[in-house]
Amino acid sequence: MQSKSTGSLVRVCERCGSEFPAKASRVRRGGGRFCGQACWYAARHQAGTVERACEVCGKPIVATRWQATRGRKKFCGRACYAEARKAERKHGICVGCGQPFTMIASRTKPGKHHRRFCSGECRTAFRQRRADANDRIEATCAGCGRTFMTLLRRLRVNQQRVYCTHACFTETRARGDDAAIPRYRWKAGMRADLGHAVRSRWEANVCRWLRHMGRAYEYEPATFRIAWPDGTARLYTPDLRVAGTDVFIEVKGWWVPAAREKLALFWEQYPCLRLVVIDRSFYRGLSRHYSCGIPGWEPDNW
Repeated sequence: MQSKSTGSLVRVCERCGSEFPAKASRVRRGGGRFCGQACWYAARHQAGTVERACEVCGKPIVATRWQATRGRKKFCGRACYAEARKAERKHGICVGCGQPFTMIASRTKPGKHHRRFCSGECRTAFRQRRADANDRIEATCAGCGRTFMTLLRRLRVNQQRVYCTHACFTETRARGDDAAIPRYRWKAGMRADLGHAVRSRWEANVCRWLRHMGRAYEYEPATFRIAWPDGTARLYTPDLRVAGTDVFIEVKGWWVPAAREKLALFWEQYPCLRLVVIDRSFYRGLSRHYSCGIPGWEPDNW
């Protein structure tokens, strides 16, 4: 029944059966089915619920279809949620002290700000060292001999030679006057300062960083057999291992789908081992903080 004065219809609530007025425009759009928000929510909750099991303890829980389709309501309570977060933790290496630590998995996803320090104290101490090293002092150019102002951290490196300009550095290197400048024509090969061969400049610099932090390492120490979903078995060799620990390091500059799947299978099949991935974001942080403080650090543009 429609009221001529107000243009509203008298409807019967589908939940409680009571009559209520509703605008004709709402009825034409499919609305006007419930007398109020309480009946609307109760009908939606009753018709759109599914029963599922908690992913940690297996206890049955009730979730709405909206929650189920969006991957929510997966745990029965906060205790199971916290337990699941512990299982999803990933491993990392502190930029400040080189100590392995664990962090939540969301801090390692692409596009997220990666955690780089094991604690707030380590971050504060690292920033203080950087502030002290940014003091400027007077130095002598190794190419032309004139004096100029430079950062203190550039001179703290043993046998590190500094130049007043990049042009002076290029001319000195072209003349061959500076034998202390390392020249590596290829990315892979033997590194005299490390005493072993590497497969990329990134691997060489990560090895130098570990030595700078006082961490002994082993290069390509072990090979693991990984079973793939298609039934085949392939071999995988991590780049480094921190000596005396179960922490392996993989230096990954370019991600491809096969590499992501390989590392995911490794974490699944060897849960007792800790594999830390040094990707582009992590390496850029190392290069920004340590390239001028570690002897022999290889820039990417060489």
